[in-house]
Amino acid sequence: MNHTELQSTAAEPRKNSPFLLLLFLALVIRGGVLFVSLSSFDADPDDYARLADNWTAYGIFGTGMQATAFRPPLYPWTLKELSRIQTSPNRRADETPKTFLSNLALSRNASIALWHWTLGLFTVLIVYGLALLANLSPRNAAIVGLLVAIDPILLQQSRLIMTETLAALFSALMLLSVVICIKKRYSKLSFVLYLCLGFLFGLSTLCRPAFYAFIGLVFLAFIAVEISSHFFSKDHEGISRFPRPIQSVLNLALFLVGIAVITAPWLLRNLHEFQRPILTTTHSGYTLYLANNPEIYRHYETTPAWTFWNPEKFHAKRALNYQKALEAEQIKDNTKEAELFQDYWTREEAKKTITASPRTFLYSCFIRVGELWRIFPNDVERLQGAPRFKGVTVKTYVRYAIGAFYGLELFFALVGLIGLIGICIRRKKNALSKKSKTFIETPFLWGVLLILSVQIPHLVYWTNMRMRAPLEVFIPLLTVTGIEVTRRFFSALLKKFAQSTQSPHIDNNQE
Repeated sequence: MNHTELQSTAAEPRKNSPFLLLLFLALVIRGGVLFVSLSSFDADPDDYARLADNWTAYGIFGTGMQATAFRPPLYPWTLKELSRIQTSPNRRADETPKTFLSNLALSRNASIALWHWTLGLFTVLIVYGLALLANLSPRNAAIVGLLVAIDPILLQQSRLIMTETLAALFSALMLLSVVICIKKRYSKLSFVLYLCLGFLFGLSTLCRPAFYAFIGLVFLAFIAVEISSHFFSKDHEGISRFPRPIQSVLNLALFLVGIAVITAPWLLRNLHEFQRPILTTTHSGYTLYLANNPEIYRHYETTPAWTFWNPEKFHAKRALNYQKALEAEQIKDNTKEAELFQDYWTREEAKKTITASPRTFLYSCFIRVGELWRIFPNDVERLQGAPRFKGVTVKTYVRYAIGAFYGLELFFALVGLIGLIGICIRRKKNALSKKSKTFIETPFLWGVLLILSVQIPHLVYWTNMRMRAPLEVFIPLLTVTGIEVTRRFFSALLKKFAQSTQSPHIDNNQE
């Protein structure tokens, strides 16, 4: 082995060290947060655990023998499958375990924590790969992954039986897969890649139906990229045996086929159970009404912006008015008909509120933008009158730390976004140069579409900080990019300043 090979071999561990350190930190941070708070999984805020238990007991996604479409099915299905490795209180002491997994049984909370730990770890590692595709150095890619590992929203939601942890993984996977598909869109594997991409996007909608907005934006972007490539690009490298236009059409068709294959069973199941082709859920009307009702509009009109709103009064009135509406329509409560009627009724009530107060509606859209991007969590302790030590609770300091974290993260993310916009403007005259093509083959364009796919619906629907969870796999990428832009700017400024101060002395000596 010569000297060059020795140097190369010695350098390999250094190249891998950021990844290995990230892996270790992600394991410790995510695992530590989860397993010191196992009791948090006793709560079931969105009914997912109950749905999973009912699915296990009756084979029905619903209540008892009655089906529901109020929640998306994928996350409860994963909880149902976790029951295979959970200790069961219904098993007799003398009963022989039926499967190998039964011998490895964990408590219910421990199994969910392990599942969320796995999801979180894979999310961090996928984001690391995503950052490398964005042409960041391994060190900066590890910093991006670390920001995801310590993200307060993702950490908090991983402690709850809710979909955010799985949704964040889907966001990272979709961004990574889209970039790979764009890079390989004219290769012989493109058909398989686009079909698998459709499968992935279809699964994401069964976790969080709001991903349909991302599907729409990505599909339109795919069309724009293909049209631009067809008319302006003369580079034909990597084309398979099909002509480019035909391959582009087939790629997009297979993408849609993949989505349809995954979502069709849910659609057909709902058609069978409810006699209606429900593609998403029966939950959207409620979410729209929660964001647009007389109580919250009155709150907006009488309190400063972004003041915490307590929805208890709204829920009480909603329940009373809903019961009256059921009686007027002669619909029995807790039935499939009632579930469909609630979705329709809440949507209509929201429309009435918006129509009656259009100015407040526009103002509420502005408020919801702030709610999605706020940096401090609501001080619920103060609002609930929790006891304090010298006027401040321990969690108040946590709020300050979270605010500082997100304040810095979003500031540098904005700097990074502005820097990327500047690059796009400079390349405008040669939109499909080799460098510009590289830009569409990075996560940045698709990450911005992900942000838009979350922000646009939440102009109208109920919004709070946790709705930002799927974006927290991409925002750190912008943040580190912004930090790098800032570093280079000040380095160039200092270099220019140093040259300007040294030049006169050099000239005098030469004379």
